[in-house]
Amino acid sequence: MKRILVAAAVLIAALAMFRAPREGPETALNQEGEAPVSVPRRFELAIVEDRRAEREKGVERREREPAAEAARSGAAALKLVPPVETRLPPARGNDDPGPGEEILRYDGRSGRLSPNASPDGTEITTKVASSGPAPTLIVWVPSLRVQAGAEVVIKAAIVDEAGAPVAPASIVAAIALHGSPPGAELPLHPVEAPDHQFELRLRAPAEPGMFDYVVLARGELEGERFQRAAAGTFQVNAAGARIEAKDARVERRAGDLALTVPAYIDRPGTYWMYAELWGGEDGTRPIAFARQRFEGIAAGARPLTIAFGGAIIRHSGIDGPYLVRNLRFQQVDSFPPQEQEPIASLAPTQPWQATDFN
Repeated sequence: MKRILVAAAVLIAALAMFRAPREGPETALNQEGEAPVSVPRRFELAIVEDRRAEREKGVERREREPAAEAARSGAAALKLVPPVETRLPPARGNDDPGPGEEILRYDGRSGRLSPNASPDGTEITTKVASSGPAPTLIVWVPSLRVQAGAEVVIKAAIVDEAGAPVAPASIVAAIALHGSPPGAELPLHPVEAPDHQFELRLRAPAEPGMFDYVVLARGELEGERFQRAAAGTFQVNAAGARIEAKDARVERRAGDLALTVPAYIDRPGTYWMYAELWGGEDGTRPIAFARQRFEGIAAGARPLTIAFGGAIIRHSGIDGPYLVRNLRFQQVDSFPPQEQEPIASLAPTQPWQATDFN
């Protein structure tokens, strides 16, 4: 019974997002070619369950059958079990050697790049599935971080117990600034893709903020009607500065490999820059990372430099040309940190030898 009540509460919370707004609207997200989505700012949703009757029945039962109730709760069978060591089998990531001793030489500003690193970066995404029996609704956004004014893509798949696609009668989404009521229901459109069947594409607002979305699918499977809901979030970033990748320079400097990029600061503050150095064929062998925190930068244009440790490059034994990948720049004295769209890769460097560095 308790599980049924919990599941019902979750479903009610998800469906509550589809109720019409009760206060004055404020434009937040625009769907391509459609009117703005109405997102009022103030909203409080409370689901209150009256559990008094259930508690009274529980008290009455325990008073009537104290021993049986204790046994059911596990209290009568509780005992201490000595701990047993369980060794995990070797797995990718468990043998990561870490950044290496050179990170101390460079005061944490450069270190060995993990052999498990990905050339494509580590963009975060989370898939959320509906609860209950099949069919299952699965929703996600490709990246939890979206730049202000950029495109937001909500993806959805609905599958049966065997993982085969299920065609719903309707599938819609509602979106809201975190803590606010949702706007109108927006239909998702069918697409041809290997891992999902539906998408909703919108334009992110110009102002930063956290947004919630919920997707609701309705239909019929094997003669029974279904209604499934799944919800997620994404963060809209509005960076207070930008760096220009096309004007970046990579050069040898004092035994290290220095990366210098022009930065244009609109919002004064503290910024952080990070990049990775890759080599080998097609630039797919990880070598080193470089990072630097820049405190109290004033508004205006200025060059910013980070350096890949020369000793790390030399010890890798990997000759150039090298590729600088996953260049990131964010303001870290704001909450949450506001980040420019990461730069996937710069142009290849000169064909230096690993022994050119120290």
